[in-house]
Amino acid sequence: MNNNKSLGFSLPELLVTVAVASILAAFALPNLKSMIETNGVKAYANQVVSNLYLARSESAKTGYPVKICPSDTPTSTVCSSSNQDYAAGWFGFLDLNNNGLYEPSVTVDWDNNGSADIAEKVLFTTEPNPAYVLEIAYSNSSSGTVGLSSMPSGARATNNTLTYLPNGALQGQIKDVHFKLSLAKEPTDTRLRVNIEPTGRVRTCDLKRNTNC
Repeated sequence: MNNNKSLGFSLPELLVTVAVASILAAFALPNLKSMIETNGVKAYANQVVSNLYLARSESAKTGYPVKICPSDTPTSTVCSSSNQDYAAGWFGFLDLNNNGLYEPSVTVDWDNNGSADIAEKVLFTTEPNPAYVLEIAYSNSSSGTVGLSSMPSGARATNNTLTYLPNGALQGQIKDVHFKLSLAKEPTDTRLRVNIEPTGRVRTCDLKRNTNC
């Protein structure tokens, strides 16, 4: 009696298995790539939201303005006057004299004890990610969406800088300030918006699911 049994696949069975696996992979890989890109944009948006909330809370805690502005160069603590898309990264700082400049030599006597005990300080610096585009803008009914540097006099931003006040609100009167996030390879296809209400509250909106936000 022959007790030998065939183990594994025969050649035809192996070829069929490989063919089926290839077909499944062809359908799955594009979806996996899209999911990875979406998660990357969301993670970048979460970084923006985290920075905004930190700036808001620090202003309320200290009683002084906190500014968020695009960096002149990566890791720089000099605000750029032109980087609407925050291409070189961004940073936030306590602006004791509210002049829009980070000046660590500026101090105040916070608790009125006769000595300076608070100095201007950087709260966070965020380096750019070349895979994504982060652009700040505002919109209104007359001009559509434009850069913050185009905002009229009295607006809440100068040179694309946001200012949080101690009451938690943003400085100025313009409505609908927002960050737009997109992939660097598709810069005009905005994936997410981080909306900032006049009260300073932040809301993230997925434009792929809701085009009206």
